[in-house]
Amino acid sequence: MRSHKQRACLFGSMIVWIASTLSAATPPPAAPAAPAAPTPSAASPVVPLPSYPNLTSDFTSTSVLQPVRQEFSGKLKRLGRQIYLEEESSSSGPISYNEYYIYDFEKNLLYRILRDERVYFETPLTVEQRVDAIRKGWVPAEGTFTFNNITVKLSSRDILLRPDTMDNRPVNLLLREITAEIPAVGTTPTRSVKSYSFVWLDPALALPVKIAYSANAAHTIVTYRNIELESAEANLFAIPKDYPNLSPY
Repeated sequence: MRSHKQRACLFGSMIVWIASTLSAATPPPAAPAAPAAPTPSAASPVVPLPSYPNLTSDFTSTSVLQPVRQEFSGKLKRLGRQIYLEEESSSSGPISYNEYYIYDFEKNLLYRILRDERVYFETPLTVEQRVDAIRKGWVPAEGTFTFNNITVKLSSRDILLRPDTMDNRPVNLLLREITAEIPAVGTTPTRSVKSYSFVWLDPALALPVKIAYSANAAHTIVTYRNIELESAEANLFAIPKDYPNLSPY
């Protein structure tokens, strides 16, 4: 387990990486510069999490784990508390596998559907996958859920850092803090695990259009474009009836 000093160094390195990425990719906005460290203060208003509507969107996810850089692009659709995710291309070319994922946050399940093999796999969503979904802006923090007979409480808050721009549109740059309260199990005491990400929120849509975070030594940026506030086809979120479930194999 990392010490407070190690976590502070890791968080600091993430801020430096994000700052260098911003300065290299876009001109500095006219708004005042962000503080050296995004520490909440009395002058930093806390922004409540928005309620997320149904939508369809293109996405690009770029992860760097030195010296490897990976990029994936595809489609994301949200219907209620379900997410449909399909990768269409990568940094090495078009995706050769024909599959997609459904995240069901109501049932707390993740489905991987393979079209060519006509089968699917079903696994419970883990705490890490739930936190990652919040971090990527798929869903807001949603109270409590149960995993392996353990009830975990998730909460989140957004702290406004400064106005910014993306694709020549005004956005708000936020620091998102996610907290997972994990109860004591056996000899392991109760834990409060926090993670952080930077969020570029489009105020017109009240939706995130860009997310940046570090996890497990990898730096990740996710961007969303061509966002349309519309209901995705419900049949996309239904598992084909003639596909057998191969879990847990």
